[in-house]
Amino acid sequence: MKKYFLYTMWFLFFTFSVAAETQIVQVAGSGIIVKTIPSRSTVYVDGAKRGTTPLKMPQITSGVHTIKITKDFFTDYSVQVIVPQDGCLEISVDLEMDIRPLDVKPAETVKKIDLPEVVPK
Repeated sequence: MKKYFLYTMWFLFFTFSVAAETQIVQVAGSGIIVKTIPSRSTVYVDGAKRGTTPLKMPQITSGVHTIKITKDFFTDYSVQVIVPQDGCLEISVDLEMDIRPLDVKPAETVKKIDLPEVVPK
């Protein structure tokens, strides 16, 4: 019974630890605030790179915008939001781990060097 419980808990932990979670709320201010786990993720707004998280962008105008968040070894995240004229959106994203196999390529051929034969004394 205990082994089954431990395996079940491990499976549940693994399943939920790689699932992306997103929260978008309206807060006081203007523009967009982006927070991610892990931090230092790259943020693009309407295709233009804006910086890394955590990131405050009060200069973003109201209207429809596409937010894309990228980070090495994590799945890219993209969402379309409507920024209100009299408010600020705070976007919090827990990025999903990218668990695809790595694309490993063989190393280039090593150049052969002819060395003089060494004769032991």
